[in-house]
Amino acid sequence: QQLSRNTRWGVQPSSGPALLPNLQLTMNSAISVDTIKPDCEAMNSNLSVENNWHEPSEKTKSTRETINNGITVNLVQKARDLKRFLLIIHSLGVSIAPPSAESLRRYFDFWLPLINSSDESMELIPPPDIAWLWHCHRLAPNHYIKYCKSNCSRVLEANPPFVLQAKTDSHSVACCSAPVNTCCSAAKTRALWKRKYPEESFFLDLTTPHKNASTHQVGDFDLACSAERQATFLWQVSGERFNDEDFLQEAVQRYVNFIKIKSIAEAHNAVLVPTYQIDLMWHTHMLSNLSLYMKDCEKIAGGCLDHDDSLTDRSEGGILDVSFQATKDLWKETYNENYVVVGGMYRGEPPAAFQAPSWDPDNVLFASAVALTSNNQGASSTTGLRSRPHPASWVTADESSLTTDGKQAFIPTMTTMRAGLEGKTYQQGYVLGRPRATAPVGYYHLETKEAHQILGARIQVRAAKLRRELSDAQRCCSPTDDVKRITKLLRCTDIAGDVISRRLSANAPYGNTRGLEARINMGYYYEGDTWLYPDPLWEATGGACGGEAALGGGGSACGGGACGGGGCGGFGDGNG
Repeated sequence: QQLSRNTRWGVQPSSGPALLPNLQLTMNSAISVDTIKPDCEAMNSNLSVENNWHEPSEKTKSTRETINNGITVNLVQKARDLKRFLLIIHSLGVSIAPPSAESLRRYFDFWLPLINSSDESMELIPPPDIAWLWHCHRLAPNHYIKYCKSNCSRVLEANPPFVLQAKTDSHSVACCSAPVNTCCSAAKTRALWKRKYPEESFFLDLTTPHKNASTHQVGDFDLACSAERQATFLWQVSGERFNDEDFLQEAVQRYVNFIKIKSIAEAHNAVLVPTYQIDLMWHTHMLSNLSLYMKDCEKIAGGCLDHDDSLTDRSEGGILDVSFQATKDLWKETYNENYVVVGGMYRGEPPAAFQAPSWDPDNVLFASAVALTSNNQGASSTTGLRSRPHPASWVTADESSLTTDGKQAFIPTMTTMRAGLEGKTYQQGYVLGRPRATAPVGYYHLETKEAHQILGARIQVRAAKLRRELSDAQRCCSPTDDVKRITKLLRCTDIAGDVISRRLSANAPYGNTRGLEARINMGYYYEGDTWLYPDPLWEATGGACGGEAALGGGGSACGGGACGGGGCGGFGDGNG
């Protein structure tokens, strides 16, 4: 990249006019920690970074200091640092390709133990591939904290955040808006690595192909998949308005308001979906310092917001769509203002040119193209669902019984006709239908066995249909891709049937059940003492209409108008 472009985005060159020429990187010679300081002082004297951000208005300048928003991090400045970090990672090609198995090994086996064994105040600057994985891991705060508590002596913070070091032909450099003395910290980090891992190269050769890791499961969190999902976040926050000071200051206040409605959403067990204007500040807050993030959230809303980026289906009526519409309504009801903000929404999938390291967010052609597309969808981040108290037994499915969160176990629809289910209102936490021909039709809460019986019947109907389709496809010599597709769907359906069968054999919606031990390593549906519905279950049933996938996780694949139609709102006796 040209030096002018890199300095504009906050890169700090160690020396010389050329920075990352052609991304052809080579390892620099070993360096002793004791000999670093004089070189660092000379290096720091040559550093200068341009500021390409729009100046704030007088209104913003005059009111900024008076707003007590409860955030202890300068989110506007840190958001700029985050964007620069993402652009450097992108320009190196690290986030464009899926993470390699080698990078994951380096991150878990070397980097995290190195951080854990070092003093908490010591600044350690990672190489690009590790910086990217660490970034993505920390964006799942609950999973990251859980991992640190199990494998480390403390929760490991990035100090400083949004900084990495790459290598040029002959020099190492620290990148992304860091204080200039991080050049010293970068060299110290390499020396410490070499001392601790003498046989392991600090930098991964980015010009050499490495085997991609299609998955890397850490408990119930897949870091490799998360990294692939996060790869397009830079595109979503590169619109022109994200360069505007007023827009970013507004983003901070809206982010604080987003945190404040956490308790309201939890009362309805709802999932909050941010706009990208809010999501940028959310990412920034978490990544700046997890401890401060948790303290700030506790102070503002009484608890931490978990961040879940696993929902990517943007189809109408899908979990993301339904949850975003609910968030819009809640926002309007609470703050009496529109949730959608011009320039801060989903921009669509990135163009092909984004997949090149040379992509430039300031390219006028890209800006013009995006300006023509109006979109009212939010980000793919969500708050996830809160956990509930575990019921000791199945709840009786009648109107007088209450669930652990005080809801009716069964809500009748006052109809016995299948057609009467059409257009029924979406009810989160429930399955719409009837478990048998003699049972009443209505919404059965997921703490009732009847809800699971409805799902089980739908799975059986779907499995029978798929077996017929597979038989026809094989007999009629259908294309191989069709046969593979149907086979895969059938396999998922069988898994879902097994899950429901085992769930129904338990004495409560949660906890151990017969046959669990033989399958626990497959990780379909159990964590701790909480049953989890796997994605294939919802694919197989068409979603539990009006129901979340599990008490404490997941969501419905069906939304309001879809209830009662197709595979979503029919009867559990095989008639719908």
